[in-house]
Amino acid sequence: MNPQFLIKLEEQDDDPTDNEVGCSFVVGLIQKNRRKMRKVGEDMHTIGFAIYEVPDEIAGQRNVHLDRNFFVRHASAARSETFINLREVCSRFCLPPGEYLIVPSTFEPNKDGDFCVRVFSEKQAEFQELDDPVDCNVPEINVNEGDIDSRFKNLFGQLAGAKDGSGKLGMVEFKILWTKIEMYLDIFCKNDKDKSGTMSSMEMREAIGKAGFSLNNPLHQILVARYSDSNLTIDFDNFVGCIMRLECMFKTFKMLDKNKAGTVELNFSENN
Repeated sequence: MNPQFLIKLEEQDDDPTDNEVGCSFVVGLIQKNRRKMRKVGEDMHTIGFAIYEVPDEIAGQRNVHLDRNFFVRHASAARSETFINLREVCSRFCLPPGEYLIVPSTFEPNKDGDFCVRVFSEKQAEFQELDDPVDCNVPEINVNEGDIDSRFKNLFGQLAGAKDGSGKLGMVEFKILWTKIEMYLDIFCKNDKDKSGTMSSMEMREAIGKAGFSLNNPLHQILVARYSDSNLTIDFDNFVGCIMRLECMFKTFKMLDKNKAGTVELNFSENN
């Protein structure tokens, strides 16, 4: 999912002779490190941006990252003059006062790169990145041995080598793990839109949300860098590994955050 930047325009321009009524501002989108990438055979991305008016129902909110449904249902209020493979794309706009969303992107989908967005306004304007809060809402799965059918017990016995059916705790834990993997397989298949057996970074973000996690952009970038292959795609094994680690880290953090302050202090041994 592309990053989203909010600009709040409140004061109209002062010049009555420019025949424009509204707030003037300039947006510049700059590709970073592309000269260095050219040395290894990579060209400039074809880049541009779109500007959307923020609807009244979410005006004033900052901890929100608008999903695909918003962009399907809303037309842009303005756009960069063109998408082009230059280091910088820059355009001037004059729009009525209000809140607007600037969404930079590459012309081709699923392209990743470092960039910088600059905004120059005639009057003072608020500008910040919109992002989701970091949270975990994964439901707990409770299983008792009485809930486990005989077929699953036999499967567990074959995999664990427990012919006498012992290992009560191990079987229950395995049932919980199995249930989670079935749930994650369903999420993975529904988000693997092209049925390629892998997910793109955008599909990965949607899948993580459906699994019960709310993460900001830096965390999503870290996860894609850690669990994707050279083409920035994620297979099922890596998706499950990512989700399991996320759940473990959130549980550990909440256990250490005894005061519910949203922060924890770790000594050297705990950090390792």
